[in-house]
Amino acid sequence: MCFGKIRSARISMVCLHRYCAKCIEQYLRAKVPGRHGDDKECPVCRAHLHSRRATKPDPMFDKIIKALYGDVDQYDAEEEELIAQDNKAHSEAQLD
Repeated sequence: MCFGKIRSARISMVCLHRYCAKCIEQYLRAKVPGRHGDDKECPVCRAHLHSRRATKPDPMFDKIIKALYGDVDQYDAEEEELIAQDNKAHSEAQLD
């Protein structure tokens, strides 16, 4: 799971947790040691997810994310740039 801003939200029909579509699909396809083939579970609460079909798209949540952040990729890039600038300033301040 990416733990970033949710992109292309999918919601579990079992427990109502939300995930990035790409993340939950990778998670459900992954081979996890000790987990049998169809023993898939929510990565948040461990509720049983019988298949990828146990999740569905959540377009309303996507609209909320868009309203908050606009272009999420651009927002993330700008945020990473600010973090890099702050880290550089912090490093330079420690050298002085």
